[in-house]
Amino acid sequence: MTLPTFTATAHISAIEGAHDVALPAGARVVFTSNVPANGSITFDGNIYRINDAVATFDADGYLTANGGAVELLAQDAGLNFENLQWRVSVVDAIDMPLIQPWWIDAPAAGQTVDLATVAAAPNGAVAPTGTPGRKGDKGDTGPAGPALRPLSAFYRPLQGVTGDITSALTNDLSGSDTLIPWNANTGKYRFSGLVPEQNGGDPNSCLNDNNGLAQAPTYHQQPIVVEFWSNATTVRVWGGTGGNLDVWAIVDDQRITQGFQHTAFAGVMTWTLTQSSAVWRKWRLCIAPIMFSIQVNSGAAIVETTPGFQLAIVGDSFIEGGFTSAAGAIGPGAPAGEFEQITGLDVWRLGVGGTGYVSDGGLGSAGPYAAPGRIAKLAAMPDMDAVVVFGGGNDGEADEATLVAAANATWTAVKAAQPTAPLIVVGIQCGLPNSTLDALNAALKTAAEAHADVLAFVDLRGDSFITGTGNVGAPVGDGNADVFINADSSHPSDVGSRWWGENLARLLGAVLI
Repeated sequence: MTLPTFTATAHISAIEGAHDVALPAGARVVFTSNVPANGSITFDGNIYRINDAVATFDADGYLTANGGAVELLAQDAGLNFENLQWRVSVVDAIDMPLIQPWWIDAPAAGQTVDLATVAAAPNGAVAPTGTPGRKGDKGDTGPAGPALRPLSAFYRPLQGVTGDITSALTNDLSGSDTLIPWNANTGKYRFSGLVPEQNGGDPNSCLNDNNGLAQAPTYHQQPIVVEFWSNATTVRVWGGTGGNLDVWAIVDDQRITQGFQHTAFAGVMTWTLTQSSAVWRKWRLCIAPIMFSIQVNSGAAIVETTPGFQLAIVGDSFIEGGFTSAAGAIGPGAPAGEFEQITGLDVWRLGVGGTGYVSDGGLGSAGPYAAPGRIAKLAAMPDMDAVVVFGGGNDGEADEATLVAAANATWTAVKAAQPTAPLIVVGIQCGLPNSTLDALNAALKTAAEAHADVLAFVDLRGDSFITGTGNVGAPVGDGNADVFINADSSHPSDVGSRWWGENLARLLGAVLI
């Protein structure tokens, strides 16, 4: 059966004129649909996989694919979804972006679209036209949606460590290169996992207020992640640090060090990263808690990347940042940060230390997972590809009935805030030997498996990767907790956070969505 298609056309001169650029020889156009990566589609009962389409310009300057017309999947009533879109990326011979990519809505079959004149569309997710079939084991009916695939299919995994990048942290605002303020980033770099907000009354700095509690007087800031392509030999980040916080960099999907980097000071900060030659690289940088700007050396180019898989995680300190072994300070490299580095996902952290389904972390009605302010922040975010509700280790004082009631209400509220996103529940943290927490975790597992909105429950205590009763401050010799648990007996050490990240990636990666 032939799939419905439309034709994409363009002349190179028209694209150059529309975007005020001169395209080099060998320029290509890559078309990527908004069908989830590795996803399948159904058309009139048959299953297909949609791949990227690549076009070039012929000798006369017209767009072509293998010498013929550029045919792309069109929107059609026979498909199992609506809102089909295509991202248009004009790149050079080594896939470096030449123009900021844009999205177009797929028209009906048989139509022709001129890329130089068609209106760009805001990107959105495809919308299944039947029940997606994710909860079929609980009696859902309706036509099957896109084929289920493991969450790990969306990972952009780490590729080892590169020795090409040097890194230095200084307690100043140094450098005089091309400065791109946080609020003038459009087209230059993108914020991953957040929509930045002005830091109080200071228009020169921003913070991550995903949880609605980042501003005074609570100061529960989430880390800030930015991503971009650049051929800069010097990249600088201006920001602010509370002291002993960590930073991390992933360049071309590689760590720049096997170890960990911390600011050994409080106040303003310049993070300087250098490479020896002007090679195009993909940069992904994470700092906490305040950012001013990104700088690149004079003459360097910088362009934002396209978004990846969007994953929101509601949770406690393990998600907010956890604790680093440097000085017990919350930092971005803790479990959720390591998970983000390992998987390459765009992780929206909504963590608040000390909180849970019941526990308010000393914040009153603003604290628990289902607090109105926290749910409102989740609802205001772009459409997520999946949402995780994590933990419950701070709810040890709650009785089972109270915890289950609060958890059920939380899951319902989270699903209402992000109705199209699969909801995954991760149980109470392992590494906390406690029979009360074991019982509460079992109650959460039973409740989650019975809840209509919960896709899957990940049982950390049933599949524990932390063993023993010691910690780095008081080793006992009966398990890996001597290395992986911080001296506070609750949170991971630096290397423990990495171990946590690896195991979260393994366990969440097995969930079919």
